Order: sequence, then C-alpha cells, then structure tokens
Amino acid sequence: MRLNERGASGSRPSVLKEEGGRGAGVFFCDESMKIKRVCVFCGSSFGIRPAYREAAQRLGKLLAERGIGLVYGGGCVGLMGALADAVLACGGEAIGVIPDSLMRREVGHRGLTKLHVVSTMHERKALMADLSDAFIALPGCYGMLE
Repeated sequence: MRLNERGASGSRPSVLKEEGGRGAGVFFCDESMKIKRVCVFCGSSFGIRPAYREAAQRLGKLLAERGIGLVYGGGCVGLMGALADAVLACGGEAIGVIPDSLMRREVGHRGLTKLHVVSTMHERKALMADLSDAFIALPGCYGMLE
C-alpha cells in the first residue's frame, strides 16, 4: 500500500518515520489500531556490517520515541543488546524473554524494564508472541524461522 492510498476502512495507514523523513518501513497499520509492543527478532552478535548495529539502534530509538514497547530475546550482547540499550536510553519499555540456560551463561540483560526467564525456547517464542502486537526481523534472527 502506498502512503497516499486508503486502507479497507477508508483511513490512511500510519507509518513510523525515521529522522530525516525517510519511511522506516516497519509499520503500516490502520489508524484505529494501536500497537503497544513490538517483538523484534535479532542476533546475539553484531554481524559483519556496522549498518546492522546502527539499524538496531535507530529502531530502538524510534520505538521509544513513539511510545511502543520492545519485546525481544532478552540478551545483553550483539544486536539484541544494542536494540535494548537504545530503547532504554530513550526512556522506553524493554521486555526480554530468555531461557534459563542462556541466563545461566550471563547473557541476560539485567537492566530491562522486565526480564522473563523461561524453561525452553518454545516457551520463549510463545511468550514473546503473547506479549506483542507486531513483529520485526533484523539480521541474524535465524531462530524465528522455526
């Protein structure tokens, strides 16, 4: 849908925009829908391109500025950590969901708004879905393909 087209309800879709006016390309929704939290799947490493880290940080800032909470894998490393840190630095809500096995390896982010520790990866994904209104996939999120 283009920005000047009308949706099924007759209203224009809302779009989050980055600084500089470029469309972030993450949300297109009817104005009557309110997205409270977005689940972001991303990697526990930074990847080979600095642009991946920059995109995660811009997304985190954008979510916080729009009052949209983050739900993610709960890690403090890689793109996960960069994303959560950006949300928190801008005063946003960051909710992590991490399996106990990863928490024991000390990769859980301890500065989050809330950190859920679960038993299995299945529980992790189910809770992340329950807490979220929309989903975004950033590079390195191979687990979401399951």
